[in-house]
Amino acid sequence: MRDRRREAIIRKSLRLFAYDGYDSLTIDGIAEACHCSHGLFYYYFKSKEELFNAVMETYGRKCYKVSDEIGEIEKLHGLQAAERIIKATELVLSVGGEPLMYCRLEEVRRSASTIDEKTRASLTGIDTLPLLTRVFRECQAEGILQNIDPEGAVRFFLDWFTGISYRRIRFKGEKFETPDIMRMFRLLKNSQRRG
Repeated sequence: MRDRRREAIIRKSLRLFAYDGYDSLTIDGIAEACHCSHGLFYYYFKSKEELFNAVMETYGRKCYKVSDEIGEIEKLHGLQAAERIIKATELVLSVGGEPLMYCRLEEVRRSASTIDEKTRASLTGIDTLPLLTRVFRECQAEGILQNIDPEGAVRFFLDWFTGISYRRIRFKGEKFETPDIMRMFRLLKNSQRRG
């Protein structure tokens, strides 16, 4: 019974963190959404950070294919890595559900303003920012993204993904068509001509 109650809190919190982010959630809000008392919450978790880590660890194991795919992309370079990122992003967006919410938690972890840097470093997660930055720099070196600031392109990509993933999670009951991510990549490539 105890393990099932803890799992239920983690399961509900995945959606809470993916939907509401980290900063806006309070222990009160989490306990209310999970239909448990503060005492029961603190029985299982010492803090919101500990709950977030439990969510990341649990869904990191469940969504191991996402982590495995990132590991494979890390072995690739330049355009080949960029194409694999595009395919992986399309897949995660089209599948939705837990894998998408798990990917969304990376942005939540990175952007939460109420987490100090020491705590942020201790939180479990996959950090795609260095990988994306490296790949966009390599694409620039290959002449694919000549007049693009790689860091700006990464921010654009992450903001695009954050917006689309949030919409996908929020409107789960409505028909969702995965946007053409190649169109976004072509936009980045074509902007070098105007730059």
